[in-house]
This record gives sequence, C-alpha cells and structure tokens, in this order.
Amino acid sequence: MKYTGQGTSTIRRYVIQHVMLSSSGDSDLDVWARSEKLFPWAAVAALVEVSLLKFFQTCSDPRVYFTWPV
Repeated sequence: MKYTGQGTSTIRRYVIQHVMLSSSGDSDLDVWARSEKLFPWAAVAALVEVSLLKFFQTCSDPRVYFTWPV
C-alpha cells in the first residue's frame, strides 16, 4: 500500500489472507445469514518487513500461521 501525506510518500507491505466458507458451523446463524444475503468471511492483513517478504519469495512452500484470542 502506498500513501502520501504532508508531502511524503510511504509504502507498506502486507500479507493478506482471507477465507470464505459455505457455513458458519451454526445452522441458526446460517439461516439468518442467508435471509440477510450474508456469508461467512474473514480476512487478516499483517504488516510485513521487506526482509521477510524476500525470505518468502525464496521458499518452496511459504506458509504463515497465526492465532488470536476469540
């Protein structure tokens, strides 16, 4: 992402992952979501240092794992 403010430009690099599922795992919630024309979707964007991006570009199987409290 590149943005400009107060005469300076800044570039930030992010790793973005998203998941769209056909079910939330709760049938009542699924019925409500369909009636509202919604679907289960989650996305995460993590700011990544350039050196780490270069590492991922050289990996044969680059994967990132993370957890967060629910």
